[in-house]
Amino acid sequence: MPPGVNTPPSIEHDVDAWMRDSASSVRQTPVRATIRTVRVIWHDTRALVYTNAEQLDDAIDAVVRFTVAERETTALELAMDSTWASIDADAPLTHAAASRQQKQQQHVNELTELATRMKAMYLRVSKALEQLDPALGESSKRLYSELANAALLWDRVEPLGEPIQFALDQYELANTRLIEAKTAAMEHLHAMIGHVLEVGIIVLLLCQLRILW
Repeated sequence: MPPGVNTPPSIEHDVDAWMRDSASSVRQTPVRATIRTVRVIWHDTRALVYTNAEQLDDAIDAVVRFTVAERETTALELAMDSTWASIDADAPLTHAAASRQQKQQQHVNELTELATRMKAMYLRVSKALEQLDPALGESSKRLYSELANAALLWDRVEPLGEPIQFALDQYELANTRLIEAKTAAMEHLHAMIGHVLEVGIIVLLLCQLRILW
């Protein structure tokens, strides 16, 4: 919509109703940001931009980049929250694993992959928030920063770094312990087979000696 102080109140009322229609269980209230003559009202699936034609491209660029960052941040928060139960349950796998725990290898593989993807997403969002691309327009960067601040993205992303790294470290350690347990079990099996073969050879030799006698 075009900017200006003469926007009829009825339109503002309609906009609020339109935005509420897209409200989700994750975000109930829209994100609002303003720089000079550009004003944005953003929700999960809808955004309204008040601007003139000259600043429209920068405004859309900022909104699109912010949408990606906000959605990935929300996805990271939900993924981390849902992973804590598995982290607690799998804590015993971080020390000497028993052979019966080998059946959990697939589960550990899946959580290791999840933690790796979460780490990659965390780094991607952190880089996006820094806006280091020299090709970005100044208006786009300022509007993006205002949207990110309004959505508390920095405050939400930064605390996720340590828990995600902890999850990644735990499942890497769990993988190591399971591999060590599997290797130990194989070595024990090979040793048992070796003992059986040795006994068999001794029995054969004794049988031959008895025949000779």
